[in-house]
Amino acid sequence: MTVTMIESFRCGIGEGVLWDEREQRVYAVDILARQIVRYDPIAGSAERFDVGEIIGSMALRETGGAVLGLATGVSLFDFDSGEARLLVDVEPEDRSLLLTEGKADPAGRFVVSSFAMAMREPVGSFFAIGRDGGATRLRGGVTVPNGLAWSPDGKTIYFADSARNAVFAADYDLERGLLSNERLFAETAALGGIPDGATVDSEGNYWVTICQAGQVACFDDRGKLVRSIELPCKWVSSLAFGGAGLDRLFVTSLDPSLMNMGSDPLGGHMFVIDEIDATGLGATRTLL
Repeated sequence: MTVTMIESFRCGIGEGVLWDEREQRVYAVDILARQIVRYDPIAGSAERFDVGEIIGSMALRETGGAVLGLATGVSLFDFDSGEARLLVDVEPEDRSLLLTEGKADPAGRFVVSSFAMAMREPVGSFFAIGRDGGATRLRGGVTVPNGLAWSPDGKTIYFADSARNAVFAADYDLERGLLSNERLFAETAALGGIPDGATVDSEGNYWVTICQAGQVACFDDRGKLVRSIELPCKWVSSLAFGGAGLDRLFVTSLDPSLMNMGSDPLGGHMFVIDEIDATGLGATRTLL
């Protein structure tokens, strides 16, 4: 197994990494820079797209472009024009809440979460955005939403509340976009950090970055820790399987000095983990 730092890819607060199989490129968001970053691993180059607002998450659309979780709500983004068009404001009654963790679910919805920037009160939620632009609240009472992923069959949803050092699993109704039978899946305090971005491999194992501890942890589908990989940066933030064989892990990180939480000389870089003996599922495109 090898861990390589990508010199040409650095964010302030890098999050939401995903691999696009069509383009064979990596996408991530640079939250405070208000940008999408697109990285070509063959050319070794990165390009940036300004979105005009704080951006928490993104997913690619089946018809082209992307859907974004922005400060003002969920928007559709055109890479050619650089235009972001508001689709739905999911938290219209509280302007202090921002959108953060978000991904396309296996049925093509965009599932996105909200939180308060102070990260002290459980006022955040997860929402499912359907093709008609309607927003359904899946789960409220979350302080720092993270760790969003689905099992290979799409019947189990995983999500984390980083403030509680906890990952939860729930049954997921793919047809209606609803969750039920929520249960505690895993806890990360003993690993020395909080659960951040996550993904699931083809065998159903749940992989999650342990921010502040510089680890990628792998849990089996029963929530048992089966593997841990150390990285040279403590502030790892999200990860995705990628590469032609979906057998490489791309891991983003953040610069803690931007949050007045110390320093890390490698914070903000992207890392690639090779020879991990696991393969991913690839990112779903939304049907929005």
